Amino acid sequence: MMRILHGISYVCYITWAIITGSYTVAVRLFRVGKPYARPMIVEVPLRCATDLEVTLFASSITITPGTLVAAIAAGTSTSPPVLFVHALFEESEESALEGLYDMESRLLAMTRGRAPVSAARDAVGVEHSARAERASDHAADGEREEQP
Repeated sequence: MMRILHGISYVCYITWAIITGSYTVAVRLFRVGKPYARPMIVEVPLRCATDLEVTLFASSITITPGTLVAAIAAGTSTSPPVLFVHALFEESEESALEGLYDMESRLLAMTRGRAPVSAARDAVGVEHSARAERASDHAADGEREEQP
């Protein structure tokens, strides 16, 4: 019963996202003297575990005006799958990630019958930690290459 309620809620959420996204695109198109968009590509490590969840999430992002999944990186045994999302109208990377993790949480509540344990804000923090760790690993690799 909970999955049905979460499913109805998710369909309503996506419908509302499509309506508000369409409105944003139309309003921004006719703004005079201000930039149309602030495009960015955001890296989103997923909490989705199955192919169905990843596909539904990617489709939900792409169907929403102003966002598009540009690429999907497969996960490994130690890292989750990653989506690279092109967002047109977000003010910052953090706000884009927050909205995407909110959408993912709602999707996971629908597919699993409950919301994931970790909150969206925790996931954004994990993303920043993972990015910092990759940067430090990359810097360490560069230092190793420079040594004779």
